[in-house]
Amino acid sequence: IAGAVVVGTTVASELALAQGFEPAPTFESAEVAPPALLKGPKHTLAPTAKGDGFLLSFDVKSEFGTWHAIDLEMLDVRVKEVYSLAPLSDVSKTEIFAQAFGKAAEEKARAVGRAVSDPVGTAKAIPGGVARFAKGVARTAKGTADTVVANQKDAPADDRTTTDKAQDAAVAGASAAGDALVAGKRREWAQKVGADPYTTNQQLSDKLDEVAWTAYAGGFALNFAVPSIPGLGMVETADKLVYDLPPGDLQKRNDDKLKAAGITDAARKALFVNRNFTPTIETELVDAIAALGGASGKSLLVSLAAESKTEGDARYIRRCVQMLAAGAKEVGGWRGFTTSRNEIEAVTPELRVVLPWAVGYMTWNAETVPVMTAPVQAATAREVWISGVATDKAKQELKARGFAVLEKRPVK
Repeated sequence: IAGAVVVGTTVASELALAQGFEPAPTFESAEVAPPALLKGPKHTLAPTAKGDGFLLSFDVKSEFGTWHAIDLEMLDVRVKEVYSLAPLSDVSKTEIFAQAFGKAAEEKARAVGRAVSDPVGTAKAIPGGVARFAKGVARTAKGTADTVVANQKDAPADDRTTTDKAQDAAVAGASAAGDALVAGKRREWAQKVGADPYTTNQQLSDKLDEVAWTAYAGGFALNFAVPSIPGLGMVETADKLVYDLPPGDLQKRNDDKLKAAGITDAARKALFVNRNFTPTIETELVDAIAALGGASGKSLLVSLAAESKTEGDARYIRRCVQMLAAGAKEVGGWRGFTTSRNEIEAVTPELRVVLPWAVGYMTWNAETVPVMTAPVQAATAREVWISGVATDKAKQELKARGFAVLEKRPVK
């Protein structure tokens, strides 16, 4: 079977080349990674970076292990997380932390005791998960990043008993009020080390939980200087809101802002139940939607975002919308938006159509060929905006089909 796969892949590659498409590139990391992210006192990148026709992926090596970054944005995120996790690890090794942790352990034992006496009731006091949408976003430019994630090892099966789960939930706070206090400490420490309080990096998340619980139950407090964190400055949390507001208050703020922007009830609800949008990514998307002004079709953008199957999809759609928000003044304000075949089409007042593609390194491949939907066909001019760069062949082929390619478009 493995041989058949190799043969099939070879045939597909040969067919692609015969059709004039470019092969997926491989680069030296030093060629394509921003210098600030290439190497630092606590991290280095693997020598090579792989492209898939749209995105560049990297491996970030550190004392905490090797983390895969599926594109340039996630490279920035993962490198910063190394420098957020390092001081948290250092703090957890101090004597004052050990003393507070011991005190917290006593509180933990009491919390577990309460859970054993009423495991179901205690578990109900802790906010649980919400349903996840299974519908995917069609465009391969978004899906390619998620293929990398899907190929990673799956999380181990959760074989805890109901009582074990209730006890673990109790340790997180033992009551709704306690949980809120722990969550507040988590946001406080995340801000101290420059981390996203809603990070999906499990190592960093676990360490934030440990320090937050110790700060809450053990009374741990420490003056702490924010470390210097290398990065692009491309990835930033949404102001201070994610640190200052509890998740419930943050979502209400976001809902109010979308409602004021004219987003339909159905689109808003669909977005808020999609767990791939962390409170941070959600807030960034909401701010970008609000910055689009009075253009029609904004609800379509939110509905498309709500179909994201993975965090990679969610981040991609958010970057596309941010690109449009950043370019709104340049085009004299957007007239409207459509999402034909899950492709965002932005229309200017003079009926020019812009396709925003948040890609890092774009080659000419089967998925680069734009779909000639009705809005695209009716356009007075056509442009593809990309956040990264494109090969000469990709630009030439798109030009031959009536599309100008604008590279390095800002997302902020």
